[in-house]
Amino acid sequence: MTRQELETEVGDAKTARKILESIGFQPVIPVEKQRQYFHRENITACSDNIKDLGDYLELEILTDSEENCTVALQKIEDTLKQLGYSMQETT
Repeated sequence: MTRQELETEVGDAKTARKILESIGFQPVIPVEKQRQYFHRENITACSDNIKDLGDYLELEILTDSEENCTVALQKIEDTLKQLGYSMQETT
């Protein structure tokens, strides 16, 4: 249900692109997106409008341990219910 995200800074975009292409990645059509951030307690909600695709909502709680993931997922599920959705309707 959760996934690991790793981030790092890229000092040179052209070099980063060459690295990705050298290991088989291919450029795709750019995505045009407008994003708004909302915060409540420890939840971040991102409302995205993606050109030619529609509107999307992302709910996120950052945790520092695996034990806290269960509590965070329950809080996200409760928030979804308040919005009229369920976890089964998410990706």
